[in-house]
Amino acid sequence: MSETIKFENESSRWAPFREGSIFTDFLDKKKKDFALSSNELTEISESAAKILSKCINPSLINETNMDSTGLVIGEIQSGKTLSMTSVSALAKDNGYGIIIVMSG
Repeated sequence: MSETIKFENESSRWAPFREGSIFTDFLDKKKKDFALSSNELTEISESAAKILSKCINPSLINETNMDSTGLVIGEIQSGKTLSMTSVSALAKDNGYGIIIVMSG
């Protein structure tokens, strides 16, 4: 699995918790369904954490500027769905109350 993540600002804002039940269950299911290696699971976990770290930290919601926008684009079969679902599972474990995905 190869993936390119490009951020305008590479500095990380916060470190998402990666041991939550939703995210670990998600990774376990992907490991079983697709026979993923430990290296591939680590790559998915690191990628999701890197993406989520660029979003607003929900524990600082009253102290943080709420302006944040993200966009995911990519070629067909490039891993967008896996990326969005892994980030969504990680976000839920880190306190996000709602995740909205618009696709077409």
